[in-house]
Amino acid sequence: MRGPAVLSFASLDRMGDTEEIKRHFNVVAESLRSEIRTLGEGIASTNLRLDRFESRMAEELGEIKAMIRLSFGQLDQRISALENDVQSLRERLDRLEARRPT
Repeated sequence: MRGPAVLSFASLDRMGDTEEIKRHFNVVAESLRSEIRTLGEGIASTNLRLDRFESRMAEELGEIKAMIRLSFGQLDQRISALENDVQSLRERLDRLEARRPT
């Protein structure tokens, strides 16, 4: 059983409000379409900005990696030089100790 608040399309037609309801529905639907379109444009714009940001970050990350490789290479050279110096000093110490009278 339907309560008094539930109306069927037949009763609406009898009341003469069907056309008015259709017009109202069309206005609301068009408003929703417009809002959905605006949201879609906003999302597209956000995607473009995100793509540009991602591209910039990838470029900067590449630059940072290059700087790290360069720094690592320079540090590796310095460590190798220090290792060579230590080896030379050990050899010199060994020669000096071998010549020292006991």
